[in-house]
Amino acid sequence: MTHPYGMCWQQPPTYLILIDDTHAVMSRLDFEILMDYTRSQPSALYNGKMWKAQYENEKTNEIDIAYREILIID
Repeated sequence: MTHPYGMCWQQPPTYLILIDDTHAVMSRLDFEILMDYTRSQPSALYNGKMWKAQYENEKTNEIDIAYREILIID
């Protein structure tokens, strides 16, 4: 993550996650590191920030939140 606010945000390194246009493949440990925002949305949104949630993609006028189905490999 390149945004300065990312210094305080915990997420797995992107080189450990395989990402394409529809899926993100990661280990269970990396999945557990992701913060869960199923019932809310992070207050600060910026490029490269990752979290897990179970909801449909919603577009806003402020930022496009890209989502992927997560596949866990053990």
